[in-house]
Amino acid sequence: MPVAIFLIGIPGSGKTTYISNFLKDENRDDWIIISSDDYIQEQSEKVGLTYSEGFSMFIKAATKHVEETSLAAAKAGKNIIWDQTNLNVKSRRHRVSIFKTHKKVAVIFPVPMDLQIRLASRPGKSIPDNVIENMIKTYEEPTVSEGFDTIVMNSVSKRFFM
Repeated sequence: MPVAIFLIGIPGSGKTTYISNFLKDENRDDWIIISSDDYIQEQSEKVGLTYSEGFSMFIKAATKHVEETSLAAAKAGKNIIWDQTNLNVKSRRHRVSIFKTHKKVAVIFPVPMDLQIRLASRPGKSIPDNVIENMIKTYEEPTVSEGFDTIVMNSVSKRFFM
């Protein structure tokens, strides 16, 4: 059964680092990473911009890219990791429903104590404090009733849901 892993956490909480560590033990070709940030970063670099400079220019295309990639991955039965904030039920509902034949796993990333340091260490990628604060306020814990088969904290080894 293919696996769909949904990473849930604010920017700077460790989601992308988790993917790097996860893929050290996996065949990279067996996984599709769904990430609007990666798309925006790639497109911005192509035209000599930072992520922040290119965000408004590429967010609409990134959203379309994420939708198309997820639908194709679901149809092909590919393993995926969805690398977006996925902070509330509304933002997750459609995404989870796409993967009908997949085992669906939510991996939660709590707000790290050193968040400001982490965010400051990302050159060219700045997110205003009020946006981060709003994300934290709107967070909703994922539940099995949303369609997840397994819900874990990021510190739990992948062996528990693979």
